[in-house]
Amino acid sequence: MVEYFSNQLYIYPIKSIAGIPVRALNITDQGLEFDRFWMLVNENYQMLSQRDFPKLNLLKIFEDENSFKIQNPSKPDNYIEISKNINTIRNVEASIWDQRVQATLVDFKVSDWFSEFLNAKVLLLANALRLKTKRINDKNYELQLNFQDGYPIHLVNLKSVTDLSKMCNLNIEPERFRANIYIDLPEPYVEDQMKYIRINGIEFEFLKPCERCIMINLKSRSSFFTKEPLKTLSTYRKHSNKIQFGSYIKPIQMLNF
Repeated sequence: MVEYFSNQLYIYPIKSIAGIPVRALNITDQGLEFDRFWMLVNENYQMLSQRDFPKLNLLKIFEDENSFKIQNPSKPDNYIEISKNINTIRNVEASIWDQRVQATLVDFKVSDWFSEFLNAKVLLLANALRLKTKRINDKNYELQLNFQDGYPIHLVNLKSVTDLSKMCNLNIEPERFRANIYIDLPEPYVEDQMKYIRINGIEFEFLKPCERCIMINLKSRSSFFTKEPLKTLSTYRKHSNKIQFGSYIKPIQMLNF
């Protein structure tokens, strides 16, 4: 198996908010540590995202030893810290699309900060961990997830991003795709044919292509949707009426890398 190396590794502590570059992904038997570990919901505990509030794309996030700091870039002194040690208020049941998940309601002070920023009542939930069974190509997979939509790790091939940029005649930033691993494979879209891959010494199995939505039409640090690159992708990356770009993968073994 060919060995690949990536130094572009990211986690997204709060679902639908900016990611953080990390030196290593901590993959344990409880999932990808601190990736989509928190989630914003409305008062009915339904998931909220940049589709609902494009302003979320403006926020910056930083990590220190014990917390994550969320900053409003238009007001650098306006920030909130989220402790890595969860202060539980109560357990609740929340919705991610049509899935019901167990979660934990956390510090109201943090929820109030987001509510003020968005000018809407929102709540911040922390993950109570969930085990999800997926059947892919006649094989059952048990996947440990936080608040990911359905799969643990997202990989994007930088060669595919370059090809898409040429197709659009635009500079498409890889960050739009919110992947955990960005990797430079030999050819665009070669990931479509791969079943296994070795990255930074760890073997991964490809699960399925990632289906894209309007969120990739938000430029980095922008709150305005454009038509691209989803419009161009729809002309040559549509399968079964789903637009595909990037891949979901899982580690063969749970290790740090």
